[in-house]
Amino acid sequence: QHDYEHALKGIALSHPIKTLLYLLKSHDIPCGIITNGESHHQRLKIKTLELDHYIPESHIFISAEEGMSKPDVALFQQVVSELDLNPQHTFYIGDNFENDVIGALNAGWRVIWFNRRNRPATHEGYKPDYYVDSEEALAEVIQTLMNEKV
Repeated sequence: QHDYEHALKGIALSHPIKTLLYLLKSHDIPCGIITNGESHHQRLKIKTLELDHYIPESHIFISAEEGMSKPDVALFQQVVSELDLNPQHTFYIGDNFENDVIGALNAGWRVIWFNRRNRPATHEGYKPDYYVDSEEALAEVIQTLMNEKV
């Protein structure tokens, strides 16, 4: 636990991700976080990464606080309800196929699978809208979506 918390203090967002978040915020494109885990650890991670500079508190959903975890469709539906989203125009970016891709697709969201570790899909029949394996590819897809105003 001590080693985990010590390592957590050293994490930081990469320049491409900071730039992407700044771009989204400056264009008034709402962003949020849905994360599985214990509240204290997830909030510490969010603060350390300075994600709270880009994402309002009302757009942060932590499984331990919500009483449900990804891939539970109910969690995604709760986010849709609380933020008044249209799932067909809402993109979920996730790196875990089971929790993120399957969860968001089952809830009717659009999905960008950020598979930087080149992991295999865990279930057949689920296809994300976009597949990216680098931060640069992610930025490119999001820029394209912004230009298309999807």
